[in-house]
Amino acid sequence: MSILGTEGRTWFGDVNGEISPANAYFKTEVLANLAGTVAVAGTAVTGTGTSFTTSFSVGQYVMFNDLTPKISKITAIASNTSMTIEDSLTVPALTTYRLYEEFWLGQTMGGITAKVSIKKSDIKHDQQGDSRADAVVTGYEGTVEIPMSEATAYRMSKVFQGFKAHLNLTGGIVGSTQGVPIGERDTTIARQLTLYKIVGGLDSTDPDDKVDFFVCAPSAEMEAKYDAAGQRTVKVTFNLYRDTTKKVDGVPLLWGSGTYTLDP
Repeated sequence: MSILGTEGRTWFGDVNGEISPANAYFKTEVLANLAGTVAVAGTAVTGTGTSFTTSFSVGQYVMFNDLTPKISKITAIASNTSMTIEDSLTVPALTTYRLYEEFWLGQTMGGITAKVSIKKSDIKHDQQGDSRADAVVTGYEGTVEIPMSEATAYRMSKVFQGFKAHLNLTGGIVGSTQGVPIGERDTTIARQLTLYKIVGGLDSTDPDDKVDFFVCAPSAEMEAKYDAAGQRTVKVTFNLYRDTTKKVDGVPLLWGSGTYTLDP
């Protein structure tokens, strides 16, 4: 007796298994402008009709909708109309603003690797008669590696802990530094990582051409390579965690691709 079925498609692959470039986004979410307007002088943000204390938390990013949009991390919130940002900028009064939660990491040409290791209890030597079938799942380790073929100082600052892109007053990048933020937790920096297959120069709308890694924390590892043949290449590793709000058959998910139904 043969069991008939259909062949699923791999990430970004067509029916022939051909792989296309993909765009990578670190938490894709389009957010509306918040109430009021702002002005920025240096690292000081002054609001008019704003509610900074309820709209933001320290460590989040704010986007100023200037003629050239500018983005910076919030370092302190003093009141509903006063807060401090990481970068020194100049933004005119009456500028609209919003919480920024979308970082385009650029186009990747392949080599994306997702790895999940399921941990099970070990059978002890003195447990005579026990079989491997008695082992149970006790944990896991998950990672996603992405070669950033279009890595820039700004993009690196969003996906590698301790990497900072330094800006001038107009928002241009003038330098970069690398440190190690000892004590920073993955729970404070984790976001969703989404990859879309590129079709005709645009992100595909086909569910089979998209994969969501629901909870990813960057900077487990960065590898920057310089050589005459390949020029500069950068690979970034994300720690992959379960999303307890998304489950299938009661099991929290690491990622999802194509069409599937979540538990109610």
